[in-house]
Amino acid sequence: MSEPPHTRITMLRQRWERWFQDNFPSALETLQAGATSQEIEEFSREIGFAIPEDVREWFMWINGQVHQPHLSVLFGFDLLSLSDSLQEWRFWQTVSDMNAEFAESCRSFPEDAIIPAYTTPGWIPIAKTSRPADYLGIDLNPGPEGTVGQVINFGRNEEKKFVAGVSLADFLELILDEYEAGHAVVNEYGICGHDYFYLNLYGEILHFSCILSQLHEQQKFDGRRLYIDDSIERIKPYPPELAERLRRLHFAALNDDAETVIEILDRYPELVQVLPPEGNTILHTAAMGQSPRILDYLVRFNLDTNARNDEGKTPLTSCEEAFRDFYVFEEPSKQEMKQHQETLKRLQKMSSRME
Repeated sequence: MSEPPHTRITMLRQRWERWFQDNFPSALETLQAGATSQEIEEFSREIGFAIPEDVREWFMWINGQVHQPHLSVLFGFDLLSLSDSLQEWRFWQTVSDMNAEFAESCRSFPEDAIIPAYTTPGWIPIAKTSRPADYLGIDLNPGPEGTVGQVINFGRNEEKKFVAGVSLADFLELILDEYEAGHAVVNEYGICGHDYFYLNLYGEILHFSCILSQLHEQQKFDGRRLYIDDSIERIKPYPPELAERLRRLHFAALNDDAETVIEILDRYPELVQVLPPEGNTILHTAAMGQSPRILDYLVRFNLDTNARNDEGKTPLTSCEEAFRDFYVFEEPSKQEMKQHQETLKRLQKMSSRME
């Protein structure tokens, strides 16, 4: 028989404080003293739901954190106090009429664990991202296959909702397991992510909701909590120095900055063979940037003009689509149309040389 959640919270508190003291002591200074039992009872009365014991223990231990820019302690989320949580909760009750518009697009993972809604009084925010209105919270009104007190994501951008733990204690144990295993990415922004999960080869951090999505899709939820292990498919980003060079190169190509492209490739010619996110070659990027000057320079590298990116598009296709999309709401000037035509001619000429 598993231990009651409140005894687990006590044990988790010791682990939490020990890890932060050893690895991120400045974050401890932002944590606020716990709430009183009376404050929790008043909170419970206002929201109209009983507070699970482990959530009560949590708020009596940590009543949110003093908000400092870019100082996260929970994979990009700031901890909310009872008063912060209540303020956010009140706001979401004012937009309940949006359920009719968004309910059909909402999905639950696991299926039927979370009710299909844009908002409901039963979702109690306990942590919030720095970007507007995305939360981790306690679900006190779960779906037919859910559990009262489960931890979920919800908010403005969260049509897909995921169970991260059937209780707050389960969720905190997942987080601490990963911290203690050395998988937290700690930088000047705080604990911003998990080193298994990157958005792309540049090493940009994946939003926590996307991490939840990947774990559920890879069936790493055992009915109580998510599990992260070495069997999980992950992107291994390029080393920071290489990533920055690659980013500069493709940004310049996309913006018709031939001088920067030439400067970088004259010094690091091997970068023409390195693919950035989405699998676009430097030909794709120069083509999307409508840059005949850069294409003229790239001829010397004998690149494959039929190479396809992750969406199956060639440089020629990318050129045409990018031009069409950019001028959806306005007509291109004569000079812009001429540059586009010159770009197409360069690509076609490069293709004929390969045949």
